[in-house]
Amino acid sequence: MQQPSVGVSVDPLKGEIRDADIERIAWELPNWQSVAKKLDMGYHDIEGIYTNHRARADQRMSFLIKWIEKNGPAATYERLIEALKSLREQGAAKRIERICKQGQKPPPQLQPLPEPQPSSQPQPPPQPQPSSQPQPNGKIRDADIKWIAGELPQWQLVAKQLGMGYLDIEEIETNRTPAEQRVVFLNRWIFRDETAATYKKLIEVLMSLGEQEAAERIAKLEQQPSMQQPSVGVSVDPLKGRIRDADIRRIAGELPNWQLVAKKLDMGPRDIEDIETNRAPAEQRVVFLNRWTFRDETAATYKKLIEVLMSLGEQGAAERIAKLGQQPPMQQPSVGVSVDPLKGKIQGPDIRRIAGELPNWQLVATELGMGYQVIEGIVNNHRAAPTVEFLHQWIGNNGADATYEKLIEVLKSLGERGAAERIERICKQGQKPPPQPQPLPEPLPPPQPQPLPEPLPPPQPQP
Repeated sequence: MQQPSVGVSVDPLKGEIRDADIERIAWELPNWQSVAKKLDMGYHDIEGIYTNHRARADQRMSFLIKWIEKNGPAATYERLIEALKSLREQGAAKRIERICKQGQKPPPQLQPLPEPQPSSQPQPPPQPQPSSQPQPNGKIRDADIKWIAGELPQWQLVAKQLGMGYLDIEEIETNRTPAEQRVVFLNRWIFRDETAATYKKLIEVLMSLGEQEAAERIAKLEQQPSMQQPSVGVSVDPLKGRIRDADIRRIAGELPNWQLVAKKLDMGPRDIEDIETNRAPAEQRVVFLNRWTFRDETAATYKKLIEVLMSLGEQGAAERIAKLGQQPPMQQPSVGVSVDPLKGKIQGPDIRRIAGELPNWQLVATELGMGYQVIEGIVNNHRAAPTVEFLHQWIGNNGADATYEKLIEVLKSLGERGAAERIERICKQGQKPPPQPQPLPEPLPPPQPQPLPEPLPPPQPQP
């Protein structure tokens, strides 16, 4: 076949799907089985993919690779897009079309430097101007999460580049709208990676995926100043604030039917069933609230919960929670009052140090009431740091009840007294105030000159 002449336009959609685009396209397939049937893939092939690959992401990838291998040059972008349109998946079809056209863009060419203009007077060299814009290197602010979520075209691919496992991605996708999925993914990444969850890291991942426009918009967002705190005297609605950890148990006691509330807050049936399993009713309500406040973070407010209760006709419970939200937070103990640090919630900076002290985290997880399926998911999906992931999930599910003391008690019951003592030491080290600089000692006075001794008289001659 002759190559098209210069200037002849070739439709890239009629070309065979490129290997570099397979993974990005796979994330855009909402129901790969239906697409496979539309593309005339046999029942045995579909069943084989479903049986041999547990994660849905692996199933989508395997289907695409098998279809391309079987059809060769006939496996075009255009044919896949037509199949999606026939299934009324217009959004996925448009995104795959954009992926195809992005791959056709030539790399940006370097512009030649302008010729220097002749000048009779020598010009002084330009002075470097100080940059007024901060570099996108700070930690992602909570207030920006919803804005950033709206800029992520393929959050699953971003999540994979950031080291999130397939089972986590699949769990986020389950029973959530696409907008909720993006927000939950960002909240979970920021909670797990803490200091590493920066604008710069996210922008680098988007640039590597060819999403320059989204990266530029997020960079501009980071360069904007953070929302100012209200001035003294400005009234702020306390019900719009995030539910405090100290209030969770009191709120749990006001929920007449937590399952119905959870459903209204878009919690999936699998999550609800998991919370109900092997837990007392009072404990179920606390775990539900901890899980909701952990996942939705900034959206888990008193106001949101009150609105749901009002929609369910629970005015009494809504009023009591409103009164609780309007109360000022509990005061910190006065100076001199002793508070046991072991009764406090495990702090983020201590998680990795504690993880290094757990000899058998699966046994500890079982003693703390974590289900077998959750433990198996951590083992399969977080091989690099399963102990850290276990601690993150336990703290996320139990909130203020995930204390140093609780963990130490479990370790002692398992005969791991050495690990228990080391974790107690980690807790108390975190409570120590930073060392105060000691004042410099007073300079010694300069030595005074000593008077010379009197000279001895000359010896007298002996007779």
